Amino acid sequence: MWWPTRWPLRLPLRFAYDAFGRVTSWTDINGSRYAYQYDGQNRCVAEGGAEGHLSLRVNYDRTDPATGLRVTTTNWPRSGPRWTRSWS
Repeated sequence: MWWPTRWPLRLPLRFAYDAFGRVTSWTDINGSRYAYQYDGQNRCVAEGGAEGHLSLRVNYDRTDPATGLRVTTTNWPRSGPRWTRSWS
């Protein structure tokens, strides 16, 4: 399903949704596309541009028994940054 909208510069931006209502991609007026992938728990696990200008994968770990925090690790290409966030 496609849904047109406008972002701050007033240029059209089209969103695609899956059967669960999750955004699966957006496409700008130039035809540039950015897509999202989800796991079985409706969490975004990957996203990236069709041209390869940005690509990332997200791993959701279980709660750390020592801290009680949940850890999310995002891995970028070897040449780029890597960061980890924790929250309770």
